[in-house]
Amino acid sequence: MGRQALTSRTLSLVHSTVIGKSRWHPPMQVVENRIDPV
Repeated sequence: MGRQALTSRTLSLVHSTVIGKSRWHPPMQVVENRIDPV
């Protein structure tokens, strides 16, 4: 039970970290489109 709680907490932390990184560092495709729109 404790192991599952720890795992779910870690996954949620990683998920929020990935969301925060994507906010600050958008995908390279978006950056390329912003710099050189097609």
